[in-house]
Amino acid sequence: MSEAKKHIPVMVEEVLQTLQPRPGQTILDMTVGAGGHFGLLADEIKGQANMVGIDRDPMCIEAAKKKFPESRFFHGSWTQALMDMDGLIKNIDGVLIDCGVSSMQLDQADRGFSFRFDAPLDMRMDTTQTQTARDLLHELTEEEIANVLYEYADEYRSRRIAKSIVNASKQNKLNTTFDLVDAVTQAVGKRRGKTHPATKTFQAIRIKLNQEIQELENALAYLVKHLHKGARIVVITFHSLEDRVVKNIFRDYDRQKKVIRLNKKAIQATRDEYLQNPRARSAKVRGVEVIDAKMDKK
Repeated sequence: MSEAKKHIPVMVEEVLQTLQPRPGQTILDMTVGAGGHFGLLADEIKGQANMVGIDRDPMCIEAAKKKFPESRFFHGSWTQALMDMDGLIKNIDGVLIDCGVSSMQLDQADRGFSFRFDAPLDMRMDTTQTQTARDLLHELTEEEIANVLYEYADEYRSRRIAKSIVNASKQNKLNTTFDLVDAVTQAVGKRRGKTHPATKTFQAIRIKLNQEIQELENALAYLVKHLHKGARIVVITFHSLEDRVVKNIFRDYDRQKKVIRLNKKAIQATRDEYLQNPRARSAKVRGVEVIDAKMDKK
């Protein structure tokens, strides 16, 4: 499979219409990934020099530096990288946040994000992080695992699955992605419809391990506080939990007159797009424009 086929950026037109990047602006892409959106945004502002990128994955950062040598990149979580950017954030005119796991990570078998491949139970977005998904599941109690599955994936069978995961862990049968799939299917049975029974479990554990919701909340709060008036923030989400977080934060800041929502209702991928790119099926876009960067400090 070619690189181009594997990494198709989602909802390009919707992102560009909402973010409205213009020549001469400085744009921050907070999830560089394979560089799909990054390259398109660089074209819109007529050059790489005003592009800034963040990614938690060292592999993505190294690839991006080679592909976009004139741009600036920061490695780390959103919270860490935004702090590392120091005074640069004040010059940013637009920000794109692409939530979730990247195509590069999903398609790299040994990263452990996908139940399509038998691989070590890893799931770290940042490979410099010490704790893996295996470590996390061996450390959490049965009740804590059940809470993670329910909170981060709305998994209504969370207690059954958590019990099966803990039993597998006690027998030292929880080391690979297929081990985790086996634990789930032993609890709830094998696939009956289009969705694999382990889908929600993998999603929830990945989100918990990488603190994705906390990072999203922290990043949006920081950006609204530090961006200049008129700067835009556009977020692409891929599941209801992420979208709900973004929707509520943007709504609250709108009520506080810190931002103007550019679309009160999320923009969804068109049918034509998700038929060509299945990863766009659940994608949604929301955006705001900062109107008061002087938020009260708490």
